[in-house]
Amino acid sequence: MRNLIAPFFASALLVGTARAQDPIMPGACTAPGEPPIEVLQALARQYHPEAFRPDKGRGAVTVVLVLDSHCRVLHHATRQGSAENLTVSEIVVSLFPSLRDQPYARGGIGPATMDNQPVDAKPLVAWVILL
Repeated sequence: MRNLIAPFFASALLVGTARAQDPIMPGACTAPGEPPIEVLQALARQYHPEAFRPDKGRGAVTVVLVLDSHCRVLHHATRQGSAENLTVSEIVVSLFPSLRDQPYARGGIGPATMDNQPVDAKPLVAWVILL
């Protein structure tokens, strides 16, 4: 995996291209509805453990995952800065401009952890499943 660090609108950005992997939970990304939040949280922690360290301020960090229909990670990144008032499409395209015209089946934003921290202090996970 190759990681790049680059500024993005005064935000820290860590981007990587994922290697092919076995599906985390077969069928989770093809079933109706969203993949289980636990799957998304595990992927966020696997690819970007730095987003969960208390010394990183935890709040206003979004882990972004681009998945295929088998829940394999195709692209991943972290975004420092508030995701408030942004759609998942806006977040994904801001980090991966080449996906601007790429259709996706589903996407969403949720908490990247299920601990007892206040919502403002939790990192988020934003995800899309490409068609």
